[in-house]
Amino acid sequence: MITVGDRQVLLNHSFIIPVGEEAVFDTPPGQPGIKISIRFDDTPAELGQSSVTWAVVDNILRITFKGWTNTLGTSLRKPAKLGDLPNGWPFGFNVMHLFIGQVHFLTFELYVGGTY
Repeated sequence: MITVGDRQVLLNHSFIIPVGEEAVFDTPPGQPGIKISIRFDDTPAELGQSSVTWAVVDNILRITFKGWTNTLGTSLRKPAKLGDLPNGWPFGFNVMHLFIGQVHFLTFELYVGGTY
């Protein structure tokens, strides 16, 4: 088992996502069955107004990053809580991101348990 703080790491993936494309993946077998989509909205955002939103659409957890175009890197300041699993455990994620050329490089960690 791998932990970060008091959260158990369910998965850690790195993605290279060209502008206009998305990454879609499932949680590993034996874990809560969640399909996740990650996409970037490259519409220019006001300085300091980048955001991340998520919603479940058609049984897919769709995570959208808007304005994440910093070539020096962007991340969340702390893990974000997505919700609670049917067993009552909280789950969430954290990311680290670089935008190089016309490509998004994203490291994504999904957590269960712990505090957010």
